[in-house]
Amino acid sequence: MADQIDQHQNELEPAECIRLIAEAGAAFHVGRVAVISTEGRVSIYPVGFVVDGDFVLFRTHDGEIADFVRREGKLTLEVDERNTTTWVGWSVVVRGSAEFITDPDVVWKLNQIPIQPWGGKHHWVRLSLDDISGRRIMWPNGPR
Repeated sequence: MADQIDQHQNELEPAECIRLIAEAGAAFHVGRVAVISTEGRVSIYPVGFVVDGDFVLFRTHDGEIADFVRREGKLTLEVDERNTTTWVGWSVVVRGSAEFITDPDVVWKLNQIPIQPWGGKHHWVRLSLDDISGRRIMWPNGPR
């Protein structure tokens, strides 16, 4: 059973986190990838994604995300959702190793996946689910 954090948040089990982000990716939700520049500046970028087994897959272009993957070989992804009718939401953070998918046959197959990339993205990235955590958030009385 998930641990109670306080009356409004519950920690999610890893399997539940994976289920939530898989459903979110399939519904064209947006995840956010965080990277750190060589100058130490943190940047956060929206990405369309899918969950494939033990990996999150998304596309990117040459830029900060690609540079960070080449330099560090790891990434952090955050995905969340909030229902404004029930005032229940969740947030999941994935940390793991990241690599470019370069095999032409695999890339061709991935290009058939109907995800919504943000702009012209031609590099596929595979992020492993090495460390996954999440919280379900409840607002019993709606927003304050």
